[in-house]
Amino acid sequence: MRQRFEAGTTANFEYTAPPDLPPPTLAVAGPGGEVGVTTVQNGAHCSACCQLPDTEGTYEGQWRSGGTVFRRFLFEVQRTKGETS
Repeated sequence: MRQRFEAGTTANFEYTAPPDLPPPTLAVAGPGGEVGVTTVQNGAHCSACCQLPDTEGTYEGQWRSGGTVFRRFLFEVQRTKGETS
């Protein structure tokens, strides 16, 4: 099941990288375009934080290192706060 996040909020993602790779970065893109991501590495543990756009839809995250994609994942951005029935 895909993770779901509220549009316009901050999301955090984590990844444990093999120790022999250059420091990985996270790239995120979807219907709202590319999303700015800040990646921090502490040993093999990587953590990334991004401000999600207001555009709803399916977004793809890619953990990359040295030009190679090591892990891909999909997640949903949706607006639920402030909705009325």
